[in-house]
Amino acid sequence: MTAIYQLKPSAAIREVAGEIFVVTEDRAFHHAHVPTAIDALAALRESSRTLDELVELIAGRYNVEPDQARADLTDFLATLEQRRIVQTTAA
Repeated sequence: MTAIYQLKPSAAIREVAGEIFVVTEDRAFHHAHVPTAIDALAALRESSRTLDELVELIAGRYNVEPDQARADLTDFLATLEQRRIVQTTAA
């Protein structure tokens, strides 16, 4: 089974001046200013994505090895899940 990542409907997300701000259901405030994090969150704002789709996006845009992008994104997505910004569903 492939996990599909999507922003939680309860998370309020806004892009301001090239940075992303998120307020979650527990009223926690989160700020993304690192370009790769902004791009991953912006992609999830557009539509739900698999890890493979996000890896392809980040590896291609930043000219990094797919294995490195996968490792970094796996950690990042786990953090986003812990912070109640994204959720996963099975494909």
